Amino acid sequence: MPEQFIQYIPFLSSFLAPAIIIIVFVLLFKKRNQLLDLERGMVPIHKENCGGKFNYTNFSRPFVRLALYNDFMIISYFKQILLNYHEIEKVEYKNQWGQKYIQIFHRKADAPKKILLITKNAEQISQIINQKLSNYVQPTQRQT
Repeated sequence: MPEQFIQYIPFLSSFLAPAIIIIVFVLLFKKRNQLLDLERGMVPIHKENCGGKFNYTNFSRPFVRLALYNDFMIISYFKQILLNYHEIEKVEYKNQWGQKYIQIFHRKADAPKKILLITKNAEQISQIINQKLSNYVQPTQRQT
């Protein structure tokens, strides 16, 4: 009996490996597309699927969902990050070696400290967010 089972191991492994990969991809897409309660019924100013780097974790396109709303933005991968614009210190647009991305500097404690969003629309997204940031007076810029 064990000898008969041994001959099926290559077949099972060639079937199981792709099945596991497909399941992981499906779960990542499902989690990425999951909306927060705050988003339901709202229409974003801009939304797209992009890549991202969160501290030391990298996700290629299309595993990150970015949605910009009037008062906040959502970054969703296997984790969902809600950043209100008043929590963002600045956004920098960068184009290095043909890769366009934005880096988000923020002061939200429960979000990854390093957030990079890799997207073809990095310049446009940077402009939208910076326009929103200009509506908020940063605490260090207040006049007394």
